[in-house]
Amino acid sequence: MPSPPSTIRVYALGWFVAVMLGMIPCSSLCGAQEQSPQEASNDVANDDKSSEAATYPIRLQVLQKIDIAAKREGFLKDASLVPGTVVTKGQVVARLYSEKKELEAKRVQAEIDALTAEASNSAGLTKAQQDLQLSQMRSRELNAAASRTRIPRLEIMEAQTSVESNMSALQGAFSEMNQAQHRLTAKRAELEIIELDIKQSAIRAPFDGVVFKQFKHSGEAVSAADPIAEVYRLDRLLGSVLLRQTQVAPAAFNDLTGTVRIEIPNLGVREFEFEHPSHLPRVERDGRFLAVVKIWNRKSEGSDTWILLPGMQGKLVPMLNSKQASSEQ
Repeated sequence: MPSPPSTIRVYALGWFVAVMLGMIPCSSLCGAQEQSPQEASNDVANDDKSSEAATYPIRLQVLQKIDIAAKREGFLKDASLVPGTVVTKGQVVARLYSEKKELEAKRVQAEIDALTAEASNSAGLTKAQQDLQLSQMRSRELNAAASRTRIPRLEIMEAQTSVESNMSALQGAFSEMNQAQHRLTAKRAELEIIELDIKQSAIRAPFDGVVFKQFKHSGEAVSAADPIAEVYRLDRLLGSVLLRQTQVAPAAFNDLTGTVRIEIPNLGVREFEFEHPSHLPRVERDGRFLAVVKIWNRKSEGSDTWILLPGMQGKLVPMLNSKQASSEQ
């Protein structure tokens, strides 16, 4: 028996109220189906891609390389410059033979000691001053007595000659002391040159780095400015990333601040400080540009091993400042 119209109206009203209150899903009314597991996984993948949209592949390169050179001529005594050797700033990486220079330095030092004693010895000068004073007193006494008694003129002349002789001796003593002082100064300068040669026998690393090539080996003769090895800097590295203007504008890239996160194989994600070069990246015809950053490298905890090395690849995750973030929103 069919339901009366009033009953149909009550059912329809109850159905509408249930939908509005959320008791019955709207999908059942619209004929929509629940999301399949495959579609859910696709959404997750799309979310991952969107999260990686702000990451860019980055390659680490050498920021600075330099040839370690000898500062004087000689023969290499020690050279710990095998390619791959990690060196620190100021470390002695090679030496020249300096035994002859060291013996010469000892000889000159002995001469300096003797001249120092001679220059500081005032006994001769004191005696010359005393002799001059005595002769001057004798001459004055004879001249005073000559006015009262008869003094032989020859005796007066001998006293005056003695005064002149003692005055010359005093001038000679002053001259000898000055000459000893000049010789002492010259010997000290000679010793400084020898010690500089000895100091330059030690060849030091200009910065923290790694040896890439070795040009000279132990026993070989070298001249001043001869390259001995090529060293790459490690405390600072260059990171290069190829971008499109649709990803990041060149001017906006140089305005990035904060840190960069680089994902290193077998090490995970690490954060490193960076700075931008003074010039803007050059944009190519196809809209791409090569952006570079200078990255501050650091050593592993409890080790002297540098974390980053030239040739490594990772991902650059820039951090926008508040101004840029608001402009993008």
